[in-house]
Amino acid sequence: MLLGVALAFLMERLDRRVRNPKELDTIFDRPILAAVPESRTLSKASSSVERLGTGEREAFRMLRANLRYFNVDNDIRSVLVTSAAPGDGKTTVAWNLATTAAENEGRVLLIEADLRHPGIAGGLGMRGAQGLSTILAGECSLGTVVQEVPVPERQNGRAARTVDVLLSGPLPPNPSDLMESARMRELIAEAEREYDLVVVDTPRCPSSPTRSPCSRRSVV
Repeated sequence: MLLGVALAFLMERLDRRVRNPKELDTIFDRPILAAVPESRTLSKASSSVERLGTGEREAFRMLRANLRYFNVDNDIRSVLVTSAAPGDGKTTVAWNLATTAAENEGRVLLIEADLRHPGIAGGLGMRGAQGLSTILAGECSLGTVVQEVPVPERQNGRAARTVDVLLSGPLPPNPSDLMESARMRELIAEAEREYDLVVVDTPRCPSSPTRSPCSRRSVV
């Protein structure tokens, strides 16, 4: 019996999994902006114009509200969304954050910055020969390639608002170089001037912390 108790204690000590939001807050010393529930509705509507249920929509409203008051001294105009592993739901969060913001605010732009594994275009049934990669390559401008996507109104399903979407464009041979270029920084700055909120759906965080986009001040 003592051996069993000791083994159970050892297994608990070696278990490094995060089981609740409080543990996450303690480990990373970062504020938790929102807790998005896992649901069949979200998995089916990860990047589509289908309306979410009350619980799921409320989670994204809370996320947007907390972002608005996260830093009262500086208005947050752009948000980068990433994840630790494939299937964590970064595109789901990015899309629904953008649509939620568009329901109650001004102009919103969603940038599909995952140049290796883009998924927004397929979910929305969109097509585009040009996109982020062609802008960064200097072949076109932001205003010529963004596409409007209607957002259903909560009450009657009519599209009262739209979200501008910038697709990833053709797969480039050097996506990392393009993302780290001065042109990318200029593009974000330009988008922040033209839009009330810019949501950037990025690749997942690499296993190495070097040049990782995960070094942020908040956690969702």
